[in-house]
Amino acid sequence: MHQASIKDIAVYFQRALATGLCHNADVEFWVSEMIGRCAGDVPRWMLDLSVDPSPNKERLLEAAPGESNDDFVWKLMFASLGRSFRERFLSPGQVVYLLLSWAVVGTVPEEYRRVAYLFDDHHEGIGPGWFAEEELQKEMASFFEQFRDYEILLPTAPQTRSL
Repeated sequence: MHQASIKDIAVYFQRALATGLCHNADVEFWVSEMIGRCAGDVPRWMLDLSVDPSPNKERLLEAAPGESNDDFVWKLMFASLGRSFRERFLSPGQVVYLLLSWAVVGTVPEEYRRVAYLFDDHHEGIGPGWFAEEELQKEMASFFEQFRDYEILLPTAPQTRSL
């Protein structure tokens, strides 16, 4: 598994904050942990992020140095979405909506777009009785299982797991 860089986590947070998969408290928790590891030589962008009272942390996260691995960041996003689904922080409909919105705007990698449209079709088929909700939930759980190992890499403030 790829080791998460600071930029990978910063980009993950930008995307996760924009979609409601995490909270500012998660970012603040991560930044405070990172500052603790800096041994006195704290980068300016980290200090700015730690003291800025703004509810919009996404802009400040852009200042994190380096390049991100987009494929890896998406695996973190799917890990977060899968955990939110499994722990019932998001309903199957909310998960389908997020996946579909990413697919429609083309931000999600091509290899995952088909599953987003498939889940949407199945979700839409539940009402008329064309598809069983339990079957959709099984398919979704199976899809997200491949990203479960990435969940340990998701910085999360201890008290904010209730989205």
